[in-house]
Amino acid sequence: DDFLLSARKALSYKLKNEVPRAIEERDLDFMKRILDEAKKWQIELDVEEVEELIGKSFLEKLEKCAYSFPSDVVKDISLLMELCNMLNKKPNLWKLQNIFYDIYKGIKSRETTFDAEQELFIEQLKDFLNFNLI
Repeated sequence: DDFLLSARKALSYKLKNEVPRAIEERDLDFMKRILDEAKKWQIELDVEEVEELIGKSFLEKLEKCAYSFPSDVVKDISLLMELCNMLNKKPNLWKLQNIFYDIYKGIKSRETTFDAEQELFIEQLKDFLNFNLI
């Protein structure tokens, strides 16, 4: 029993430290393996500090959307949203909501047209950010 407890503690530490790497690399498969392993060993992952990392990544990507939604940024933000869903965590939304509102308002005022993929992304992002004013 002591061995199992020690193994569980070591694995918990290892898995917790792998979560930020999975986020930084936007690796959904790696994150799934981490979560599956935690579930298998009945390990509760404390991933509170991950919210800050995800929030910072979101901010960096959203700031690149001042005039449009480039496909590489759309893909990256979509992966971040999926990682949040996998972890059942969201970053601090108020700052992201404010930035998104400014970006969206600017794009709409210029009457920018979006393709179907961009429109879908905008709707997914609005849902993720609980953004209902637009």
